[in-house]
Amino acid sequence: MCNSCKSRMESMETTEVCKSNSVEETENFKAKNAEPRRSDEKDFQVAQERVQNEDRDNDKTSSTLPEGERALNVETPTTSLDTDSENASSSPELAHLRAPPQHCVSGFFRIHTANHVVFDDAEARQTIVEFFYDDHRDVRHVIRARGVRVTRSDLDGDYCVLDCVTHDAKLGPALDAVRREWSSLWNEVKDKLYGSDVSMVVSHPHGCSKQFSVGRCLSREWGQAAGGQGWYRYTYDVPTCPGSSGAPVWVPGRDGLLSGYAPHSGSFNADVARSAVWFFWNMPQSK
Repeated sequence: MCNSCKSRMESMETTEVCKSNSVEETENFKAKNAEPRRSDEKDFQVAQERVQNEDRDNDKTSSTLPEGERALNVETPTTSLDTDSENASSSPELAHLRAPPQHCVSGFFRIHTANHVVFDDAEARQTIVEFFYDDHRDVRHVIRARGVRVTRSDLDGDYCVLDCVTHDAKLGPALDAVRREWSSLWNEVKDKLYGSDVSMVVSHPHGCSKQFSVGRCLSREWGQAAGGQGWYRYTYDVPTCPGSSGAPVWVPGRDGLLSGYAPHSGSFNADVARSAVWFFWNMPQSK
């Protein structure tokens, strides 16, 4: 080997040793100065990394989702969305999650659905929630949110609460505006509906745009859960199709518009369906 080649190889070996030492020192410094993270922060760090890779222009013209992801259509308005400032302020780490520079997610949104639709955290992280899918001919107003984790579930009652975040900061104010209008309109019709058995399901059967079905509430089962919290579930003859699981079932004449709600669970047969359980804080005085 000539002296020139020998000298070059010695130089390369020295460089590799320096690189190795530098990497080792860097890793030691990170390990020494690393601070323990809460489990919640780890969950949301994962969420941040996932949403960072999402297409920022959020193309509304395609209904095709990435492989392994599911679409969960959520009706608006619905009492299943916790978007008020009081809830947001109680969880500041959820209210506005700061991701790497020039990127952030807003929220959070709490979705109530059926447990067999979103079972656990793994399925939550593969879930996409679509708002305002009202017309299949015009999807420009559809806004997406992504699932982060399941915060509450009841396997026997087929009930699930899903936390979500979104890129679109306009979603929260849009839902608040719809909710205010919804409450105002309720005052105009509540006297006509109270005491009736009218039941409605607002769903996306077969993945289609928003559909309304109307029927009668046949019965309301209720009881008391652990800790004294009450629950109820409806049985009804409202016609539904596959893809309606988790859809809001409204029985405003029984429990009012704000509380008379439960997610659709499934059908016993072609004529009778049942909701998932719905939890509330005060036990009813009568069935």
